[in-house]
Amino acid sequence: MRVAVVGAGIVGMTSALHIMEQCSSAHGQLELTVISEKFCPDNTMASYGPAGLWKPPSQEHMSDAELKRLQDSFDFLTSVLRTSYAHEAGIFLQPGYIVHMDPIPDPAWKDIVVGFRHVTPWELTNLFPGYKQGWFYTTFICQARDFLPWAKQR
Repeated sequence: MRVAVVGAGIVGMTSALHIMEQCSSAHGQLELTVISEKFCPDNTMASYGPAGLWKPPSQEHMSDAELKRLQDSFDFLTSVLRTSYAHEAGIFLQPGYIVHMDPIPDPAWKDIVVGFRHVTPWELTNLFPGYKQGWFYTTFICQARDFLPWAKQR
């Protein structure tokens, strides 16, 4: 089977890795080509400098397909984190808060992330005065300048 992925940024390289993992054994011989104007370590690439924070939109309702994509991407990052090369790949856990001026329903993805909880009254009063509601959870950061070369080697 021959597959082409367009783009060598975070999305393109992650897609290429996923295709390699999912299709190489299931469909026999896999010939995967990544097509891009630029490849790392070309630091003029849009994906090269910034880190990516895994944070979906704060939506109460999402389709099953959207939730599956979110779960799959979180599972992929988790699988890399559990390896000895997580640091080399630039994958790290990142705890953090999201606060809201007005209460909103819990997001559909709350069961995907690690440790989702509502912010306590003390946290709202002392850390985020003026905000009415918040969430705390742990997610992932992907350092592009580490991830892209690592993914390219795979």
